[in-house]
Amino acid sequence: MHITLMSCVFAKNTENQSTTVDDTHQFLSNTVKNSAEVIDNFFGRFIRSDKENKTRIVFEQSMRADGDGVKNDGKVNLRLNLPYLEELLKFKMSKEGEIKTKVIPKDQGPSLKISPGPESKLQWKVSTGSRVSVSSKPDISLFISKKLEYQSEEEIYRLINRVFWFGRSGIANSTYLEYDHQIKDHLLFRFANIGTWDETGDIVYSHGPEFYYNLSNKQNISFRMKANGQKEVNCFWCITDYNIKLEYGRVIYRDWITVRTGPSLVYPKEKNFKAQLSYEFVINLYIGNY
Repeated sequence: MHITLMSCVFAKNTENQSTTVDDTHQFLSNTVKNSAEVIDNFFGRFIRSDKENKTRIVFEQSMRADGDGVKNDGKVNLRLNLPYLEELLKFKMSKEGEIKTKVIPKDQGPSLKISPGPESKLQWKVSTGSRVSVSSKPDISLFISKKLEYQSEEEIYRLINRVFWFGRSGIANSTYLEYDHQIKDHLLFRFANIGTWDETGDIVYSHGPEFYYNLSNKQNISFRMKANGQKEVNCFWCITDYNIKLEYGRVIYRDWITVRTGPSLVYPKEKNFKAQLSYEFVINLYIGNY
């Protein structure tokens, strides 16, 4: 993976190398999407082209430095999207009102611009998905997500309930409660809350404000402050840590290689809430629908 990522980054030094890399990436992306469409069309009586298949493979390489040293980690994530099967099973009810990311794509952050529909209204949809993660602990997961959302010109209220099945840990359920406010055209404020429980009875919780600022079409800055807790024997919500993170994100090659980097401060309970400084650098390569 290191070789693949680095070769793609430095290939744009010459026109011939860039063309070769772009052609190879396009071939691999088409292969990934076509393979997913073959699976999806198996469930239909005829081939349809009105829905976009969002299947992709993401190669991620990260480096994290803190008081304990430097840690490198590599991951490969497969997102399998079957839109026709979802329609067949009546899972996907509506696509109206979705917020589209302008800057750092592919799950790297929320949109920096709220785009309301013709009128403010309550919307809901159900969706499904699956992921295969290949890292030091490979895992596979499936999920069903239900979202209820109210959107006005500058605000969005969002309630999401997502049920997961993980190959390693079994069933889990997450509930998200989010509020988005468009402060300026390039500045988005979000207050996010999330609670997750699994079949072992563990419950974890996180909440706090987030800010996203659009620097250009290819780069943004995010700032997040979180309080994290979990259920323990002596209390229902015990704070485990507080953290503050500043992150810079940028598309560095075409639309399919991105970087995220920045410092964070963590105040863990196990260390008497003393500040622990760390710095992270993450590079992602997307193949398929990115």
